[in-house]
Amino acid sequence: MLKSINSKIFFSYITLILLVLLAVGVFFTFLIEDYFIATHSREQEKTGQELTGLARSILTAGGEDHSQILFLLDRTLEARIWIVNQQGMIIKSSRPEAHLGSESRIAPGDLETIIQGKVISRQASTSYFDTAMLSTGIPVEKGGRIIGGLFLHYPITGIQNTLQQIQKNLIYAAIIAVLAAGMISLGLARNLSRPIMDINQSALAMAAGDFSRRVQIARADELGKLGHSFNFLATRLDQTLGQLAGERDKLAHTVSSIEEGVIAINQEGQIILSNSPAINLFRPDMAPEDFHLKELSTLITTPEIPDLFQKTLNTGEKQSQLLELEGHLSIFIQVFPIKNKNHSSSGAVALLHNLKNLDGLEEIQRNFLAEVSHELKTPLTTIRSYSQALLDGTASQPEIRERFLQTICEETDSLTGLIKELLDYSRIKSGNIDPRLKDFPPEDLLAEVINTRAEAIKDGELTLVQDLPPDLPLIRADPALIQLVIANLLDNALTFTPPGGTITIRARVEKEKVWISVADTGPGINDEDLPFIWKRFYRGQKGLQKKDPGWGLGLAISRDIVRAHGEEIMVSSREGQGTTFSFSLPRT
Repeated sequence: MLKSINSKIFFSYITLILLVLLAVGVFFTFLIEDYFIATHSREQEKTGQELTGLARSILTAGGEDHSQILFLLDRTLEARIWIVNQQGMIIKSSRPEAHLGSESRIAPGDLETIIQGKVISRQASTSYFDTAMLSTGIPVEKGGRIIGGLFLHYPITGIQNTLQQIQKNLIYAAIIAVLAAGMISLGLARNLSRPIMDINQSALAMAAGDFSRRVQIARADELGKLGHSFNFLATRLDQTLGQLAGERDKLAHTVSSIEEGVIAINQEGQIILSNSPAINLFRPDMAPEDFHLKELSTLITTPEIPDLFQKTLNTGEKQSQLLELEGHLSIFIQVFPIKNKNHSSSGAVALLHNLKNLDGLEEIQRNFLAEVSHELKTPLTTIRSYSQALLDGTASQPEIRERFLQTICEETDSLTGLIKELLDYSRIKSGNIDPRLKDFPPEDLLAEVINTRAEAIKDGELTLVQDLPPDLPLIRADPALIQLVIANLLDNALTFTPPGGTITIRARVEKEKVWISVADTGPGINDEDLPFIWKRFYRGQKGLQKKDPGWGLGLAISRDIVRAHGEEIMVSSREGQGTTFSFSLPRT
């Protein structure tokens, strides 16, 4: 019955109005009754005072008959009149036939009150009357002495009849008020529920995928604000879903264009993403869309693959394995966890490498070995030639021997640095990097790196500027790895900034990120070289370095470390105006 908001508002208003009218009616009835009784009591007391002279005459005159006068007063006043003596006996009554005998008396308590000279006024029922009376007793004096009393008894039925008439009028007025209030509340309920029903219909349309529907509410109250908020929500949802659809299409296009197989599952083991190379490895008779939301174990019969996925979901760590499939097919599978904002696994994605498609792997390895061999050749050649000169006695002069030995030490240090960077690069590229996250202040880490390079800054005649806000928050990262990133970027700036130049280290807070940047006033990077700075063994433009540029692995290592933290690193540079490297870290 009360399922709709119309009926709830209607019956709530009607119930409230009825309760208010009932309360007002009851209160008003008692108020009127008290008013009538109090007013009539005062009138009776005033009338009684005026009749005390008559009562005194009746009480003192022996044989004179006053019955006719009392009867006329009874009719005029509509009240019974008693004359009472000092003993409480009713010696005269305006209606002697009304249940009165020769020994009729008033109550002892009333007699005592009269003797004390006090007025009696109350509602009472006695055996002398058939109905309740409003009784007023007035002491009668003579010569300063109480000789009796005068009682007036007015029937309450007269007042009750008046009150009943008033109650009838109140009931009629209440009926009219309820009908009017019902019509008003019904209109108000419909006025309130109509926009709510419109919002409900629009919400159902949105649930069905129609985001074009809008709520039409031309009002400035809370419902109007709700309608505007709903329309704003619908617009934002439409835009967000459009963006998500675009990103989904981009992802699907990207995944479909990858030559390696890709399979992603959710926490329940259902396939949420796959491409043709992956499907062709196991079920060439099916299309990628046929795999969507299917159980992985029901479509891929090779037990090792579901086991690798399950192990990744359970441990949250990368898993890999070389598998031999039917038909002498070898694949190398790598399964990576998909982590949410809470750093817990919400799924897993696998890359399936068909080893028959990796014919170029050996070529890549050969190129890498050639690059490393080339980098090793120059310092080794220098060390060998200088060592041979020392052994042959060619460098016989002390200053020449010292210079040769110094060169050998420098080239040895250079080789040590190359081997260290190669090991770091190999460790990062192999996926073995596992940041040990902790909260720490970034300014302490920056100060430590700057202190270790203070001598190089002084020798290079450079100015170091630190632009750090005083309320810099803590960051959550691996301190050792981030120290390596800052050191690589600062070393890069030291390499390319000429004497008299400036290196600026800045930190700024943007929402939930802390951005750290290292800027120099060096020659900058031209547009042709800018895309290649992240490649290994890239050393910048020849002839622009003021000293040994290193081995070209620092930026590649820095990028991989930042990405391992789930963050980004970027570069901005204009030729002749310097270069700025920036990377982000999560704040706590």
